[in-house]
Amino acid sequence: MTILLGWDVAQTTDSSIIAVVAYDGNPAMYWVRRIVKLPKGMSYDKQVKAVKEMFFQYQSPRLIIDRTGVGLPICDMIVAGGLQPVQVSLTSGDLVNKPEPGKVNLPKKDMVAAITKVIQERRLRVVAGCENAALFKTELKAFQLKVSASGHNTYNAAPGQHDDTITAIGLCLWYGDKGIGRGGHFSIASFKNGVKTGEFRSS
Repeated sequence: MTILLGWDVAQTTDSSIIAVVAYDGNPAMYWVRRIVKLPKGMSYDKQVKAVKEMFFQYQSPRLIIDRTGVGLPICDMIVAGGLQPVQVSLTSGDLVNKPEPGKVNLPKKDMVAAITKVIQERRLRVVAGCENAALFKTELKAFQLKVSASGHNTYNAAPGQHDDTITAIGLCLWYGDKGIGRGGHFSIASFKNGVKTGEFRSS
């Protein structure tokens, strides 16, 4: 059983999310063990301390951080503290590239495709008693696909909603499946229908 920690870093005026996801098997089954919502206003140094404490609760976990925007200084602090996270910058492009070891520029649609595939194949479980599980389900239902005037697809929360838990968990699913689903067919309707028909479930 491998443990992944996905960290969606928010500004200090909002709440960062850390997801703890265990996976095993081929194709992998995933169990969301924890969805931790850090307090609003928590300084970056305290966030780093909290995540390091969580990290060392598990044996040989892997930390994956969304370094897009405000995540950059967090990544620098984590690396300075001795950890070697996978640093993911979510983009609106089409190609995955690795500018440096441990850093990945990842099209957001690839992460969304990984979540969709895992849900459709019924390989995602949320353990009973997982905090903020209801928040994750709410965010999934509110997630939207938009097509820009130039024809590019974007995936974001509906107005007034957040997609922080989706990002934290999505990073784990993408990493665990090694980007399975890249270039495949993606349907936002099937993404939502998967939740409604019970492909998101607790165990």
